[in-house]
Amino acid sequence: MASALLAVVSVEALSALLFNLLAAHIRFFDPTRFSPARDQLEEMARSFDPDLGWRSRHATPYGERPRPVRYDRPLLSTFGDSFTFCDEVKDHESWQTVLAERLQADVYNFGNSAYGTDQAYLRFRQDFPRTRTPLVTLGFLTENINRLLNVYRKFYFDRTGVPLTKPRFSLEAGRLRLWPNPIRRVEDLPLLYDQTFLRQLGEHDWWYNHENLPVLQFPYSRILFDPRLWLKLYHVSVDDVAPRPWEDLWRDPEARALMEAILDAFAREAKGEGATPVLMLFPERQDVEQRVRGGDRGAAAHIRAFCDQHGYHCFDGVEALARGVNGLEGIPPLYVTAHLSPAGNARIAEAFHEFLLAEGLIASGPDRRPS
Repeated sequence: MASALLAVVSVEALSALLFNLLAAHIRFFDPTRFSPARDQLEEMARSFDPDLGWRSRHATPYGERPRPVRYDRPLLSTFGDSFTFCDEVKDHESWQTVLAERLQADVYNFGNSAYGTDQAYLRFRQDFPRTRTPLVTLGFLTENINRLLNVYRKFYFDRTGVPLTKPRFSLEAGRLRLWPNPIRRVEDLPLLYDQTFLRQLGEHDWWYNHENLPVLQFPYSRILFDPRLWLKLYHVSVDDVAPRPWEDLWRDPEARALMEAILDAFAREAKGEGATPVLMLFPERQDVEQRVRGGDRGAAAHIRAFCDQHGYHCFDGVEALARGVNGLEGIPPLYVTAHLSPAGNARIAEAFHEFLLAEGLIASGPDRRPS
């Protein structure tokens, strides 16, 4: 009896030590993680936007990312997340700058880090009426479907650099309904330190502990038998681009329908503005690796089928990168860490230029005007 009790106590003590040491790498449910650090408030206030959640601000004619060269020939406006914005590279290294030089025309970059496709669509509605370029793109990753069900970024990824709330859409009777940003004034940002307010936000957020994560508390030994623990530990390499690599909402009919409704709305409204819309699927590293191996994730197949069904111009950036590399060892130079490197951005610019020509969206030759 004494030996059995000693064994139980030993297992509990070792479990407590193990899980406290691994707490930074394992996602336990801890509501205190959802409040931003106090020293982040100033930066949060600078990027806060009442309608979009957050927004990069630049001293440029339309608030777009700075362009090293202006050609006075507006051609293309681009909207999307950090792959559209081109995180981790300089202004002159973005795919938009490389493409603009090839076309000798202006390509506007309205991308924004950590945006969901819903926010990118809303920013298109705000900013595109001022540029009215002949072509307009909405860029997204296969992962971006996850962001549509999120209203507070830290519920989705608690180590995010953008600890702010955002608007989201729901699909009701086949129509998009907009739920505005829960925080409408910069003075209300301190509400994010109120646990009651955070629980209320969680009622409208898919990611607020929908996995029913274990809590780091006694008895610690019970966590050993929680299969979710080992799933999260297997995926320790998560980041702001892919916080939940084990999730695939493209398998969920409701989430997929919401994503498709937003893409439809973008295409319809772009045409209403007299522009030609283009959907751009950007290449997460794991998507490119799988394509190089000869496989494909179901999400990319859904996107291709959707574009074919509706006759949309759809650029497959995954294929564009995969077909240009010689095996898996050719992929790392195309990325800085999570985002495309200068070489990766140049590859996207080259492939997108070829795509525009092949689709008849620009004319060949020195004029390069939209067809």
